[in-house]
Amino acid sequence: MKCLIILSTLLFACSAQAQQAAEAFAQECEVRAKAEQVNIRGDDPAWFFMKRELKQLAAGAFWEKDWAVVAANKTDPSSHIVIFNDLLKAKGVRLIMVPIPAKAAIYPDKLAAKFAPGSPLVLKGYLDELRGKGVEVLDIEPVLNAHRAKTGGEGADKLYCEQDSHFAPLTSEIIAGLIKQEVADEKWFKDQPKETFKRSAKETLSIRGDQAGGASPAAKAELLTLTYAGKEVGGKIEAVPADKDSPVLLLGDSHTMVFTDGADMHCRSAGLQDQLQYDLGFAIDRVSNKGSGIMQARKNLVLMRVRNEPGFWEKKKLVIWAFSAREFTQSSDRMIKLPIEVK
Repeated sequence: MKCLIILSTLLFACSAQAQQAAEAFAQECEVRAKAEQVNIRGDDPAWFFMKRELKQLAAGAFWEKDWAVVAANKTDPSSHIVIFNDLLKAKGVRLIMVPIPAKAAIYPDKLAAKFAPGSPLVLKGYLDELRGKGVEVLDIEPVLNAHRAKTGGEGADKLYCEQDSHFAPLTSEIIAGLIKQEVADEKWFKDQPKETFKRSAKETLSIRGDQAGGASPAAKAELLTLTYAGKEVGGKIEAVPADKDSPVLLLGDSHTMVFTDGADMHCRSAGLQDQLQYDLGFAIDRVSNKGSGIMQARKNLVLMRVRNEPGFWEKKKLVIWAFSAREFTQSSDRMIKLPIEVK
């Protein structure tokens, strides 16, 4: 009995310390989010953080607060997420939502040196609410935090770009592997014809991220470690284009485009689409939007694809919906009821 009392006391003390650390970090984010810059340099000068992500982290347990206060559009997105899930389910289509945690949620020490990894409040509370309403959520935050704890999350193990608003290529590989585990036992997946795709050896890519422009002193080019995935042609990996007839649809914001689309998305053949295709063994479909993945990407899906492609949903078995978690509170889009078909 005495041991149980001691253990209970220790657990309570640890819980209290974790809550204090989370509250302190939220306050730190609130202070830093008052800066005029859209992108804010961290205590580690190589790292930059998006103001809108800091605003969400400053809100703490935003799901327990008044959405008219914590949300930029003054709207709770939960009902819209649930409706989307229910509409897909009625079509026999599985939805897996993949919120991408804020960079500072995984690298709080790079923003403010006095905080340790694991200090920020995690999204689990809100994601559990969505799960309770029937939404399937792939929570990658504990996976990424565990990776940092094991490897340090630096160099080849870096999970987010230092000077870009997106995750690093490694995180795409991690997500793709987790999705493969989720669907591996489903009959439609086993029956789907497979192709042989290849991954390259680890290579290094130099980028100029979208957050470091105009920084003083100027940021050096950032180095990322990645593997390319696609078809091997002449000893090189070539990109596999999206397949509109695929049973799998990748939907979301620019996290579904970075390292896949080239140009300002840095390179081709190393993003989430590419790694999913490698792990699943077939080309997938994709609908992406550089802005909002929670609202505008779904508009694009309905108005640009479903409306123009009869029988669209009859081909689909799985929708992977990946977007920045900051959109839960920092989306400026007006949330409207949106069907998945236009008749």
